[in-house]
Amino acid sequence: MNNQRKTRRLNIRLTDDEWLIINELANRTGMTISAFILTTTLKGKITIYEIDTQAILRPLLGLQRHYNTIRHWMITRNYKSPILTVEYEQELKDLWQLLAQAKEVVAQRDL
Repeated sequence: MNNQRKTRRLNIRLTDDEWLIINELANRTGMTISAFILTTTLKGKITIYEIDTQAILRPLLGLQRHYNTIRHWMITRNYKSPILTVEYEQELKDLWQLLAQAKEVVAQRDL
């Protein structure tokens, strides 16, 4: 460990949001803000493992299954009239994109 005396000071300006984010991340890692900034800057990224990714994905996967069941039912019965508005269709597309991103994160984390 480096036991040199610290003789330099670094001052930066932050928005309230930036300060809250850095403060929260430092608290979650159990470090002071100074230690957190030094560690992330000099030693690379810090990974915080506290989120159960499966707990996040389960409801989304269930929602995806329900959506697929409804679409299958509509297709097999030649249901032509849209039951969702354009806004809801866009929200569903956005949700599926988020689900795909969440699956990627889980797959990378589980490696």
